[in-house]
Order: sequence, then structure tokens, then C-alpha cells
Amino acid sequence: MLPIEVPADRPLRVTAVPGEYGWQSMRIEFGDAPVADSWVFGELGVDNARFVFAGADALSSWEHVRPLDGLADLVLWGRDQEEVAAEFGAPRLGDTADVEYGWVDLPIAEAYQRGLAIETRRKEPGGPRFAFDFRPHSHHWQVMGLVRASEHEVGVIQGHPDGDDLSR
Repeated sequence: MLPIEVPADRPLRVTAVPGEYGWQSMRIEFGDAPVADSWVFGELGVDNARFVFAGADALSSWEHVRPLDGLADLVLWGRDQEEVAAEFGAPRLGDTADVEYGWVDLPIAEAYQRGLAIETRRKEPGGPRFAFDFRPHSHHWQVMGLVRASEHEVGVIQGHPDGDDLSR
């Protein structure tokens, strides 16, 4: 197989076909010319996780965990979410959030300490049943906000100062 020159001067169109468990196939369009050849490039198993298309420069600036603004969200959900929210004073987040209770825009240290306390409660034998998520305001948080809000579970953020996109 010959090396493929990937255009760097414009966004590439990516389309996907839904399958029984996620995406059946994906297609990356390098240009408008008729398709001259086609082949299976490989398989990607992600098991209910995520994958990213990104240029090397954009990926080198990716912050997965470290908050870009010093803030984090801490959210919870599950069978006993109301009980836990009341116990810890977690406010209801409203209709626009992907979860019902938690805190947004907390200083990272405060969010971390609250998360430790909630994790301790979650591990107590016979305690309430719930899940929670610690979400530092990183690139991962930015793109996942778009993914959660998107009908097709995708998002594109500006990741590198030179303008490379990070698509999830």
C-alpha cells in the first residue's frame, strides 16, 4: 500500500454508518474526486469508550485531565442520587445537563476533596447506590460536552494554537 498524503489545508469530511454496537464503518473524504480505490484500513474496538481524530500537533497539546481554567465539575446520578445529593448538598443542575445533580465550575482542589468524600460514601457497605464523575475542565471535558449534546455523539474543538482541530 502506498503512503497517503493527508491534506492539511482544509477540514476533512468524516461520515459514519451506525451499527448494532456503535459505528459499523467510517469514511474520511480526502477530496471531491470520484473514489478510485477503497480498502479496509483497520478495525478499532473501543468498548463503550471514545476515539479521536487529531493532527499530531493538535494531539501534542491535548490536556486530558489537567483543567485549562483551574475548574472542575462533579456530577452524580443513579438509583439513590437524590439521597446522596441531599446528604452532600449537591444542587439540582436543571434540564440542560446530562445528569441531574452536582456542582459545576468548582475550583479544582474543592472538586477533588468533594469527590474523595463522595467516593468514600459510595464504597460504604449497604450505602446508597449511585455513580459520580469528576470532570476537570480539560480538552476532554470540552469535547465531551459537545459529544453529550450532539445527536450523533461527536464534537470538534480547537486544540492547538496553530489551529489544528481535535475531533472526537
